[in-house]
Amino acid sequence: MARPIFRASALRRYNERLEKVELPRYATLGWARLWVACGLLLAVVAGLLWAADVPVYATGSGFVTGVAAGDDQVAIIALLPPEAAPRLAAGQAARVTLPGLDGGSPDVTGRVVAVEPELLSPAAARDRFAWLVASPTAPVVVVHLTLAAALPGGDLWRGSPADVRVAIGAQTGLALLPGVDQLLGEG
Repeated sequence: MARPIFRASALRRYNERLEKVELPRYATLGWARLWVACGLLLAVVAGLLWAADVPVYATGSGFVTGVAAGDDQVAIIALLPPEAAPRLAAGQAARVTLPGLDGGSPDVTGRVVAVEPELLSPAAARDRFAWLVASPTAPVVVVHLTLAAALPGGDLWRGSPADVRVAIGAQTGLALLPGVDQLLGEG
């Protein structure tokens, strides 16, 4: 007859510990309250992002074409990507950065005056706007803008470069999170 290698009292304590239910450290009441608080905070932040409207911009390059008729407003032509064409219309707000102005590159507000209905190919853009420094590499939409305010003194001339952003809509703040914009169907 084989003699057991463990004492009877050690086997009994081992078996009692197997039958006893022990919760992990993260399942205690304090940790559960912390997880609920974090979940509520995440829900509040998601709700705020859902309610916030973030503007969507069509961005592109442009150039100064001169002074608009009669009211000393600067006229600008912007070349925007063709994806923005269906959402562009006269009267939309625009932000124009003119690097040629004294004191840096201030943002100046403007308005879309007209949107040309036809897309312009890169070759047609080079032919039509011969003074372009960097000609486009893809088709573009031609947008005519005027700046809303008189400009401070600076070195602006016909053909001066401009960076243009036209507000073409709004999206929920959740769409700014990576991957969420595809889930929401925005983009």
